[in-house]
Amino acid sequence: MTQQTLLACVLDKIDTANRADPNIEQVGGVPLPKEYAYSQHMTRWLFELEPQPSERMQIACRAQHIERWTIPRSDFPEGRKAYYEWRQACGRMHGRRAAGIMAECGYPQEECQKVETILTKRELR
Repeated sequence: MTQQTLLACVLDKIDTANRADPNIEQVGGVPLPKEYAYSQHMTRWLFELEPQPSERMQIACRAQHIERWTIPRSDFPEGRKAYYEWRQACGRMHGRRAAGIMAECGYPQEECQKVETILTKRELR
């Protein structure tokens, strides 16, 4: 597969996963699954900020909230500490899920790990 084909495979699988979101929001009068709408919005924003983003950034951006509804905030207690614990749990899941999709599409393990690192917000400095 070409790099472009690999990227298309990953983005399509992320979109398919996010279209399964049972939560719906209106975007321009059109009902869309919430996380799918969010991923499309974030991708548009990425290209506004960086006209030629790397594949890694495109994938991380699109997968930022992949299947977020599967870890409801209500599963965690109230309060700031629990909120951060929820966010970290989501980030770990998003990272694992994106890396798994990348591997399915044929990306090398090193690239999968780099995107997982981005999504888990490790090594930010």
